[in-house]
Amino acid sequence: MLRRRSWPPRTRRNRPRGLQQTVRNESAELRHFVTDLRPVRVQSADLVDLMRGFAERFRNESSLALDLIVDSADLHASDRVCREFSRFTVKHLTT
Repeated sequence: MLRRRSWPPRTRRNRPRGLQQTVRNESAELRHFVTDLRPVRVQSADLVDLMRGFAERFRNESSLALDLIVDSADLHASDRVCREFSRFTVKHLTT
């Protein structure tokens, strides 16, 4: 037989507000995290350092492990490719 726990009326009313506030706080924190990681302009010369920064921040703010392996520190790609690659990386680190 299942028994439901009876919450006092005051607790019953406050419980949804507490959950809503928790969701709001977590959403705000996620937005902050994503905004901080979003680069405005990415050039080829900055890509490796930018990726190292992403990886370091992810390691600090997540319980997941992350290894960044770069074959060459001397990358040559267009700014568009670098920007798209950094957006792709940020998107996948946050999801």
